[in-house]
Amino acid sequence: MPTLRSLVRQRLTHRPGDLTAKLDETRTRIVQLEAERDVLRSQVKDAKTSARSIVDELRRLRDVAFSDPGVQPSDAGRRYVIVMSSDGGSGPRLVQQALNRVPGVDIRGEIGGPLHDLFRLHRNSLYHQSRLLRANRFTPTTNAWWGIDGYPQDLALREIRRLVTDLLLRPDSGTHTLGFVETEWPEQQVADHLQFLRGVFPGARFILTSRRPEGADQPDCFDVGGEDIAGDPEALRSLFGWLQLEFPEPAASDVVARSVTD
Repeated sequence: MPTLRSLVRQRLTHRPGDLTAKLDETRTRIVQLEAERDVLRSQVKDAKTSARSIVDELRRLRDVAFSDPGVQPSDAGRRYVIVMSSDGGSGPRLVQQALNRVPGVDIRGEIGGPLHDLFRLHRNSLYHQSRLLRANRFTPTTNAWWGIDGYPQDLALREIRRLVTDLLLRPDSGTHTLGFVETEWPEQQVADHLQFLRGVFPGARFILTSRRPEGADQPDCFDVGGEDIAGDPEALRSLFGWLQLEFPEPAASDVVARSVTD
């Protein structure tokens, strides 16, 4: 049987080794905790930066939306008409000229396809925003795409409408129906492009003077062929009824007659 002295000696003999092991284990754990602390600090910093970015964006949107509550948007109550044609021809020109004979209607001609470029900008921004939001609840500042996750879709559509209206369409103060002729759109993304136009111009009506593009089978689209209009002003009457505009019969006859002699 071991004596008390031998037991104490045995304990003292093994104690330094146990302490060393525990010290090593403690040091390792401290290093791990410090690493975790650094990661948490980085995450907190990114979260604070993202939060500040969100707050700044909300303030900016508030300033844009409510900078002068007493002033109504210049396009409040305005209607939009877009004459679409894939082949140009006389159809869109006849429709444009006939509509412009109605007081308060202002249909511009072709604008050269800038809405196609704006459509691409809007679509690509939404794609990258969706991709980042699927991957991260908050995109850290270290991400190469940081910032695009805050793309404001509704504001973007409104600002695109304002840009096109102020720079290209320039309506008079008495204009209640505004539009233009569109002959350029992405052949492979017609449905998406039309949806984009509906977002930019709320309640827009589309007049199709050539073949009906994909995605245009909607109540807001109306077919009228150029060959049907030429020489027959009555072919326009149903179009004006669909638009709820008074049919300018003498003016429409003049437009059609001129088209025959041009």
